[in-house]
Amino acid sequence: MRHRIGKGVLLTAAFSLLLTCVFYLAHDTVLHNSRIIGWQAYTAIDLRKPAHSTAGDAVNSTSPPPSTPGVVAGEQYDDAYPLDIYAPTLPNPAPITEITVHSCLPLTACVPPTTPAQDAELGKWVRVDRSLSPVGQLGNSAGGMLSNLFGSIEQRFLFYRKSRRRDVQEVVEIKLVEEGQTPPTGEGWHRVQDGLRSRVVQMMSGEKGLHLFYRTSSAVGRMQAELGARQVSHGSADEAGNATMHAITELDLTYGDNPPWPGFEAAGIISSSHPSMASSRITLTYRRRPMRKPTLDPLKFKKDGSFKILQLADLHFSTTPEPCRDIDVSDPRWSSRGCLAKNDTLSLIHNWLDTEKPDLVVLTGDQLNGQSTSWDPRSVLSLYTAPLISRKIPYAVIFGNHDSESGPLSREEQMQIASNMPYSLSSVGPSLITGTGNYLLKVESGREDRAHVASLWFMDSGTHAEKDRWKPWVKPGYGFIHKDQIEWFTTKYGEIKESLLPYQPDGAADLPKQPWRRGKEWDSDADGGQTLARPPSVVFMHIPPPESMNPPDTGAYPEVHNPTDPKTPPYPSTMTTDLVVGARLETATVEGAQSQPGIFDVLTSLNAHHPAPGGVRLLVHGHMHLNSDCRRVNGIWICFGGGSSLAGYGRKDVQRRARVIVLEQWAAKIRTYHRIDRDDKRADEFVLTYK
Repeated sequence: MRHRIGKGVLLTAAFSLLLTCVFYLAHDTVLHNSRIIGWQAYTAIDLRKPAHSTAGDAVNSTSPPPSTPGVVAGEQYDDAYPLDIYAPTLPNPAPITEITVHSCLPLTACVPPTTPAQDAELGKWVRVDRSLSPVGQLGNSAGGMLSNLFGSIEQRFLFYRKSRRRDVQEVVEIKLVEEGQTPPTGEGWHRVQDGLRSRVVQMMSGEKGLHLFYRTSSAVGRMQAELGARQVSHGSADEAGNATMHAITELDLTYGDNPPWPGFEAAGIISSSHPSMASSRITLTYRRRPMRKPTLDPLKFKKDGSFKILQLADLHFSTTPEPCRDIDVSDPRWSSRGCLAKNDTLSLIHNWLDTEKPDLVVLTGDQLNGQSTSWDPRSVLSLYTAPLISRKIPYAVIFGNHDSESGPLSREEQMQIASNMPYSLSSVGPSLITGTGNYLLKVESGREDRAHVASLWFMDSGTHAEKDRWKPWVKPGYGFIHKDQIEWFTTKYGEIKESLLPYQPDGAADLPKQPWRRGKEWDSDADGGQTLARPPSVVFMHIPPPESMNPPDTGAYPEVHNPTDPKTPPYPSTMTTDLVVGARLETATVEGAQSQPGIFDVLTSLNAHHPAPGGVRLLVHGHMHLNSDCRRVNGIWICFGGGSSLAGYGRKDVQRRARVIVLEQWAAKIRTYHRIDRDDKRADEFVLTYK
């Protein structure tokens, strides 16, 4: 009996050891948040030689000519980027010299064969850190043990080499060729031996074999051809026509029906979506010339003294397409074709952007759905920024609680990516305080004095509070603004210089006609003259403070628009009532708010020293999709964005919406309203009052 028990224990221990070995072999040997190159993993470094370089400076003889589009005369990238690390968000200009596909099996090294001589000439093999195997997608991105164990039986990966040498061939073109199609022929074309789809994948999906072909060319030969083309066209060669003259510098894979990263192009679909295999579409993307983040001008008011902000709350995008939630299926839009959450939400966003034409878009958290559906955040992060980048609209991002439930990227890594996207004003914020995404944006007057007229604050309210170790059965509640964040805010706020408010532009005689004055010139003394105070502030955070559930102030009803005819001019009302505009349909308790108070007390105390038109005028939140109201509490207006997405929860009788905040008269007056669904109308429009 003892012998049998001992044998069973040994077998169990051996099997557990085997599972542990397979599990760790299927994962990286270092933590995910440091596996690339630390802080450089998602930070675009742009070290360029100054334009006034002397003749003694070392200059590569094959550097692009001064007339090359996108390259400033006398400037070029420094060789500051590693060539043996996969970091697709870095603008690494080193060209790819060779591509291969390699199968990775358990208990084996996942590296293609090579020699020291090949490494020295062509560069070391770099693995594109994205699985080509549909079965292993979820495990590879989300890090699940069972998914990795069974999905890693055979996973295929792309590998490439990079080199700074100019005497080697560089990859200039790639093509995906399915079995039965005619492969490309001619000088410089190479066929990768192993297919992009394994036999197992072909058998399970019913798809044919797929091979990758790539063409190489000499760097010197391409430069000579480009110079010749420029001479023929007198220095105005068509960039698109000479695209293949530029080497390919990066490869990436996108999961799901999502757009490529900015600067990347789609080469073709490697695998289609197969729900029965729990796999999504896989698209191969590539980048030629590194895309530098364009330099953005400071935020500033328009000539009429207005600045418009569009809030997008709780988009809840997923890696793969999902049906819409909580919609009226009898709606003609859905009854005939159904509703696809991603596509129909993007349609709403496009409509809101084109209708409002905002000066700034603020995404107030839960851009990712989390809950295991946005298991690959890198394939989703470019999705919600694509409409903004295409319109060149500046935007700022903060994170919500669900953004932390999305795959292997930490909140800091996600914010690093978001902050380096084109037209993004987002910032990781101070590294020594709680959270990521605590930062300040200043809005200038838009006039010659460049005065600081308004402040926009962004704060990370976190995910969930820590559990009480003495009461583990008690739910800790949602995250909150911590003490060190409050100290950072008060210190930063105190550093802002006081100025005369409301702001008065220089040269009032040349001010344009103001629509709110019904044809009269704006009078800076119309509200009783100026006072010395810090510029008015608007604060954005995902989870509202517990005071958002407090009873509202009472006073004169805000200046509102006629809800039946939004085109009519505003009219004042003298009725005294609770200062609430809009609907609150979710819980009236603090269960859905921050679990601990603190930040609101600080804001109200600051207002005691800097009353309107200065001080903190407005707090804007997301988080509760069915709350779309604004209420004034202790002199501060607290507004919910309402659900902007058909992917998030809602109600059949509640339309999706986006909040618009308009700073008027150089922030002396704030107007807000909702843009509802696809209807060309405003809802709950009013002007914030403080007296």
